[in-house]
Amino acid sequence: IAPLCDGPLDKRKQVAYESLSWRAANRGSTQINKPDAERYIDLLRAIYIPKGAQLEAAAGGSGSSETTTTTTVELPEFSAMFDDRERGFGILSSLAKLETGDRIRHGRQVCAACRYPIIGSRFREAKWHFSLCSQCYSEGRVPSSAYKQEEEEYTFKEYANETAAMKDKCLWFGSKSSK
Repeated sequence: IAPLCDGPLDKRKQVAYESLSWRAANRGSTQINKPDAERYIDLLRAIYIPKGAQLEAAAGGSGSSETTTTTTVELPEFSAMFDDRERGFGILSSLAKLETGDRIRHGRQVCAACRYPIIGSRFREAKWHFSLCSQCYSEGRVPSSAYKQEEEEYTFKEYANETAAMKDKCLWFGSKSSK
């Protein structure tokens, strides 16, 4: 799984291919065994695409009858197998987009509920003017200073990055000064 953790998509596939070539059976070869590649992709699918894929991986993989043969593949064929939406790991580009969002920082903004720096999406409350991290927002947590005796409704706006939040703030100040 580690080869998929960082970098451009083609580089990630190349590192995965190279890590499979380091197996004892493949040492010194520029090709990898096709059953090894299929098993690796099946395991990725079982981890990242849980429904059905776990059953497929537990049942012995992709259903290929070539598990005992010595069919080999090179990097271009492995890359095509990897990108196949039906039998490969076709969600790598979506996974990379999600990772990018999880790395966004919002300056010195901290979550009003848990007090940790906000990384990822920031949720700003319109009336009470506090910000929450995505974890506290999903759990429905609010800071104790925003509690009232009666049940309060909160209106949040999601900011994917600090630029959008700053633009919104400037538009708000502009609307107040023109009145």
